[in-house]
Amino acid sequence: MRFNLDIRNISGSMRIILPIFSRQPRSFGRIEAVIDTGSPKTIISAGDAIKLNIPFTNLQSTTPLTGLGKGRTPMLLINKFAFSIRDSDGKPNNFDMPFLVADVPRIRNEGQDKLNNATRIPTLIGMDFLELNNFDLFVSLNKNVAYLEKTGE
Repeated sequence: MRFNLDIRNISGSMRIILPIFSRQPRSFGRIEAVIDTGSPKTIISAGDAIKLNIPFTNLQSTTPLTGLGKGRTPMLLINKFAFSIRDSDGKPNNFDMPFLVADVPRIRNEGQDKLNNATRIPTLIGMDFLELNNFDLFVSLNKNVAYLEKTGE
């Protein structure tokens, strides 16, 4: 099964984009995530967390991340984030897995500058996403083609 990805030039850099639809209770909506093979974890950005209106109560605090914007970004863990992605035939396929999410309430407490910086960082698809969902990633920038392929079926 194949899931097509978008390749875009964003601010002078090529990015591979995966559209995701959140099916998380009270947090429905579409977001776009950048596939980042340098990231071990999948992370919902502060901007997308606000857009999806994620309820931050009852989420487990986790180690702050470095390397995202300026300084350390406080994070929370959603143990089973429910989402869907469309396959190449346009059919939605449902998944759930652990996602980290920027701790927007804590970031807000650190000031407007910190929140402004945090909202500029995109949502990232990390290596855990590929591994946990048995996806192989194929990319040809020269042909402008990128897709995920589900393996083990």
